[in-house]
Amino acid sequence: MFTQILGNLDKQSIDSVIDKTNKLIKIPSNLYLYFLENIDLCYSIKLPRNIQKKFKLSCSHKNSFSFKFKNRKLIVIYVDKQIMQNQDALIGLLLHEISHIDQMDKKVYKQIYDGYNSSYTYNLKLFNSLKYNKDEIKKLFYDISLISILTLKDIYANKSLIDQKLTKYLLAHYKVEFNKKICPKPIFYKNLKIVKNDLNIVKTIFEFELSLLSVILPLYETKSAEKIVNIIESCYEVNIQTISEKCHCLITLYFADFKKKNFNEKFINLIFLKVYNLLK
Repeated sequence: MFTQILGNLDKQSIDSVIDKTNKLIKIPSNLYLYFLENIDLCYSIKLPRNIQKKFKLSCSHKNSFSFKFKNRKLIVIYVDKQIMQNQDALIGLLLHEISHIDQMDKKVYKQIYDGYNSSYTYNLKLFNSLKYNKDEIKKLFYDISLISILTLKDIYANKSLIDQKLTKYLLAHYKVEFNKKICPKPIFYKNLKIVKNDLNIVKTIFEFELSLLSVILPLYETKSAEKIVNIIESCYEVNIQTISEKCHCLITLYFADFKKKNFNEKFINLIFLKVYNLLK
């Protein structure tokens, strides 16, 4: 394992986090770990030319992330003051990113992309039947595609950690994550006229709902479910029941078919259908 700290971070604290994490879950020996004080330091990481361009694209998303290219496995962790002061939260974030790498190794993410590709033609035809500007629909299709895939990836990563009894650290991570956000009042589609006139709002709605769902679903049947609900409700001033009602079909599918072969395809199809029904 290779570790590099960029910026003014306490090396001793970072080393302690890595050591404790390695006792909870085996860190791959061929993993490259980068801890950054500032998100812009991501661009200063030097990698082989055939990796650099794709890696910099991941940097542009301004979040901690996991990255795999052929045999190269990397994790970039952004460490702000808030998470630096909470070791369990930083361990939780690191565990979450390691879980992503683990899911990649197990071909789980290949299965997600296979599910997406299987549903691609049908969903594209569905969206193209909507009476909107074709360029705007094309952009929305790309946005919903990305949101759907990322949601599934987070569901699998979080579910894996929960199955390994590491919920405590996951909760600590999300508590800090939600506390450091501005947590704007979420937009729901009560006013259909406004939504239908601005497809960017549609993207924002589904990005918000599905990002919360990727946290809530894996925790739904654990003793920690109430804790995460309270954290989210406090942050966003929203009743989780509202989210549950909007995403009822996805929640039902998750509990009925999560371990079945065609779950990913069904999940993605349902998301596209929800968007379509909103706009038709």
